[in-house]
Formats: sequence, structure tokens, C-alpha cells
Amino acid sequence: MIKNITNDSKSLPSIEYIKSLEKEWGITIPVELLDFFIKINGGAPELNTYKNENNETYILHEFLYVGSREKEGSFEDVVKYLIIEMEVMPKYLIPFANDEGGDFYCISTKKESYGKVYFFWSEFCDDLDRAIEYVAPSFGDFLNKMQEQESTPVALDWEISFIYKKSDDTQRQLFKFLEEKYNLIEGINVISIFKNSEIRVFLVENEDEDEEAEFDEVCVSISDQIFHKDTFEDELKKFTDFINCCFENNTNLEYAVCSFLSNSYFLGEVKKLDEFNSDLLKRFPVAYEKKDGFKLPLLYINTEAQDIFV
Repeated sequence: MIKNITNDSKSLPSIEYIKSLEKEWGITIPVELLDFFIKINGGAPELNTYKNENNETYILHEFLYVGSREKEGSFEDVVKYLIIEMEVMPKYLIPFANDEGGDFYCISTKKESYGKVYFFWSEFCDDLDRAIEYVAPSFGDFLNKMQEQESTPVALDWEISFIYKKSDDTQRQLFKFLEEKYNLIEGINVISIFKNSEIRVFLVENEDEDEEAEFDEVCVSISDQIFHKDTFEDELKKFTDFINCCFENNTNLEYAVCSFLSNSYFLGEVKKLDEFNSDLLKRFPVAYEKKDGFKLPLLYINTEAQDIFV
């Protein structure tokens, strides 16, 4: 039986009370669920994630509790509303838990699927083939294989800032190249080379009225990016290929610096191109620098500059 269930205020129902519900509503509550109700009765489990034999993951929010006909979200409330009054959930499905979206995990009492666990999508209630989704071979399997929910990696915008000596010609050349080569224009774009992520292209404005920077910055911000330590080299390659191509076709580019949402912070006080020394470049997890005698820019990686791995 599943452990570590937070259940602060629910009393345990009697077998007689549960049997009276079965008789009143014309339903059958499987023995294993009946045993769960009289021993645990509701609550939120610490181990709340089940992965079935098809490698499909299901996250449970809270078990239903028995003992209150009036309380919204109780077993009685759910059965009465969905099965008895609205008749959207078939009587052979007995709900026992919900997810955070308000849909339900159920046990089947139909002969050919007796004891199996299903998920009921309320929004598809007019099409039971879509609404009823197989989850687990049994209630016991569902409980005993619960595990801790994995943390979801946070995907952030990966910013690439192209740096070049202030020049209208260079700016026009770069924007023209991005449009002709990658179909990227100023504003929001979607292209396949970055897995259809949302890409924002914009000129970063100099906000310091007292001292104008001697360089311009065009930023290409790519949404929802994640890097993994073990595969970082492969994941970075598509960005490096993109940047190398930009340098090859825009000879006035001097640097490209990359980070998760931090470029404006690191570059905010920089005004001169000669300030792009090794100390500044090391503040970025990834940076590229044009060097005389080299066809492609030099690549610098400092993964200690920012926590970039999930």
C-alpha cells in the first residue's frame, strides 16, 4: 500500500456506509478500493507519479475521500455529479483520485477490464473513446509503483548578441543576411533549424545619453532552450554553425556572446570595443571572437559563468 499520504482532516468511513452508497447509486466498488477507503481515505501522496509499461507518465494530485455528501471534491460529490446526475462518466468506472487539472483516475468494474486503472478526461465526455485512457493493469500496481515526481527542466531564452563597430552599413548587411539566409526578420520568427522555437531578432538600443557606445548589438533570442551536461557539445553545435555562418558572410562582425537572458546585464556598462577582453568574455558561458588569420571565430566556453545545465 502506498505510503506518505498527507491526510489532515478526513475520518475513516465504515464498510456499512460505503455499502449503502453502492446500493443507493447502483455501483460496485472493488474490494481493493474499499480497503483503501476504510484504511486511508483520501489525501495527497508524496510519491505521486506513475509510469506504466508504455512509458507514459501520470501525475496524481489527491485521492478522493469518502464521508461528505456536501463537500465539493469528495468521492460522493464526484460520483453523484459525473455518474448519477450528469451521466457523463459510465457507471463501470469508479473514481478514486484526481489530477491537478480536475480530471479523474478510476477503476473499471466492467467484466473484460475489471480492476484496471483508467484516466477519465472530462472535456471529452461526449466521446468515451477519447475520454477513457488506459493507465495501469491494477490498482495495486498503480499504488505500489508510485514514485517521486521528477522536476521539470526550466527552458529559457538563449540570447546571441552579435557585436560590431557602429555602422549603418553593417547593421543593414546583417539584417539582410539573416532574412535572405534564414528568413529571419526584425521581430518574432519561427524557423526549423532551432526546432521551431520562437526567435526574436532586434537591435539593442543604447540607453546611456551621456556616453554613446562605439559598437552596435543585434540580438537573436531563441526561446525554450535547454542544455544537458553530457550532450552539451552536440546541443551547442547548431548555434555554433549558425554563428559561424553569420561571421563568414558579415566580415565586420567582431564578437558574438551568448547566455540565458543575461547579455544586457553583462554588456550594459560596456562602451568600447577594446573592453571586449578575455575578462569580459569569460563572464559569458559561450562567446565567439574574430581573430586575424582565422576563417571562423574562436569559440570560448566557460560553463562556470552561468548555470546553464538542467
